[in-house]
Amino acid sequence: MSVMVRVPKQRPKNAVATRLRQLRAAYEPGVSASAFARKYGFGVNQWLNFENGHSLPITAAAKLRRQIPGLTLDWIYEGEMAGLSYRMAELLRPHSVVALG
Repeated sequence: MSVMVRVPKQRPKNAVATRLRQLRAAYEPGVSASAFARKYGFGVNQWLNFENGHSLPITAAAKLRRQIPGLTLDWIYEGEMAGLSYRMAELLRPHSVVALG
């Protein structure tokens, strides 16, 4: 009897960082990273680390999801737009990056 184990797809850290920068640019146009961090309850250095590719803990991603209507964890971590609200999808669409591979 063989057992199949699902191995999670590896996601490059920079893809999450890119989406966080896209989110800031789309949802708060013209707002600096430090102002965005303060507005959503993150330390400035903490947020800059996330935007520069350091791991984004699930608690931080969930905090964003709770505060930004229409945002999903699937989009933050995987780039999956299907679950986003219509408004959020429209905001993020011009900023979307096509995933290759």
